[in-house]
Amino acid sequence: MATVGSLGSSMKSTLIPSTYAPLLADLKARVRAAQVKAAVAVNRELILPCWHVGWEILRAQQASAVAGRMPKSRFAAVAVEVMKAAREIERRLRA
Repeated sequence: MATVGSLGSSMKSTLIPSTYAPLLADLKARVRAAQVKAAVAVNRELILPCWHVGWEILRAQQASAVAGRMPKSRFAAVAVEVMKAAREIERRLRA
């Protein structure tokens, strides 16, 4: 009586066509490419609001500072750092 282990490769070769491995590899590559593309899109969408917040804070502060109404603050320095970091991340995502 044959056991599952004794059927081994002879049964596998008759059940799985030789074209299966390349097809499976292609499908896996497509799924992985889609996952990477989705991750990049998600990261971009998460970074952009931070960049815009930093930009708006800096713009408002510069407009007020020119009018002499708002002194420079630590908050604005943080906004500049957020913008720099967001630009760097966006540059890396585009590369």
